[in-house]
Amino acid sequence: MTRIAFILICHKNPDGVVQQVRTLTSSRDVVSVHMDKRARPEDWEVVHEALKDDPNGCLAQRVKGGW
Repeated sequence: MTRIAFILICHKNPDGVVQQVRTLTSSRDVVSVHMDKRARPEDWEVVHEALKDDPNGCLAQRVKGGW
């Protein structure tokens, strides 16, 4: 079975981020989440706590991104 690796770049809606990651990892795909450092710390904490035990989801180090 083919596995896909996703990079999810986000800055808000932590519940939506968690739901999206869980949907993607449920089929054994892999997701790396980058939540911009400008995002609210409490939003980061929601994502971190929800996904810390997901073997197919990982959280990138928080850095300020630019466009």
